[in-house]
Amino acid sequence: MAVSAVLIEGADVSALAVAIALAEQGAEVAVVHPAVPLERAASEGAQTDAEAQAALLARARLLGIEVRPGLGVVGCVHVDQYIEAELTNGRIENYDVVIDGLPGRRRIVTGDETRRTAVADVVDRALSAVR
Repeated sequence: MAVSAVLIEGADVSALAVAIALAEQGAEVAVVHPAVPLERAASEGAQTDAEAQAALLARARLLGIEVRPGLGVVGCVHVDQYIEAELTNGRIENYDVVIDGLPGRRRIVTGDETRRTAVADVVDRALSAVR
């Protein structure tokens, strides 16, 4: 896949499934989530969702996916061949693709249509597997 670095905002079951699918395709993936720490959020949710999220979170960490709860994405800017993402802690980081995976706001941000297509295919397969 032509994508090496991906940032995903959101850590629900769907977003984690997408993160895992991209990591399995060789991408370096980071996940940020602006809510409370994921383990606590999972324990407060429905038991089935909590179990699924905990299992996916464990798998994500085994694959080397960087999970950073308490952070969100303020905005993204296309610069040359990458996307600059500004995080809520003030840091600016560069990625090939940024995915807004928060519920109700799913979108893929990239400056390259080939990358968008490749990522969209992986996203679609991952989301159909969790439905």
